[in-house]
Amino acid sequence: MTSFDELIGAEPTGAERARLRSVHDLLLEAGPPPEITPALAAGPTLDMTLGRAQRMRKSRRTLWVTIAAAALIALIVGLATTGHETPVVAIPLQGTAAAPHAVGAINVLPAEARTQPMRIETKGLDPGLYAVYLMPRRGVASKWEKCGVFTVTSQAGTQAATFNSPYRARRHDTWVVTRVTAKGRGVTVLLPATA
Repeated sequence: MTSFDELIGAEPTGAERARLRSVHDLLLEAGPPPEITPALAAGPTLDMTLGRAQRMRKSRRTLWVTIAAAALIALIVGLATTGHETPVVAIPLQGTAAAPHAVGAINVLPAEARTQPMRIETKGLDPGLYAVYLMPRRGVASKWEKCGVFTVTSQAGTQAATFNSPYRARRHDTWVVTRVTAKGRGVTVLLPATA
């Protein structure tokens, strides 16, 4: 075995020589590395290489199936949650003499279990409390049925409100919007627009 002085020579001196000497002593204390196994010495085999390629293909296939499943689930959830915002019927509204500059629309959304979701959008109504009524069906002289109430906070811009009417929409149904007064009576402010 070669001694430290034979390996290093006389050139490094002082602290550098002491540092190299401690590293040399540690290497001698650790001893030689373990012997390499024959399998490792032979290197990779064709089975090892092909097996790894097959595992990679399988993991890629699993990844693509997982991505496709996640995309399908996202599509189904997206359709389920946004489908309720797509109106089945849109009824344009125009202002009456009580609100001549007001306009609006009632969007009847897809029916739920026992209710009829609706979204009303208005513009030009004075701030206050308003009610939406289902007009008597097919000329039946009964009182109007209240479907929902909404509040207008500002005359500027478009106001929107969503509510669930307890009455399922039927063909030829229509609604009116009234302003709720202090005495509890309603003043009609929006009617279905006459094309």
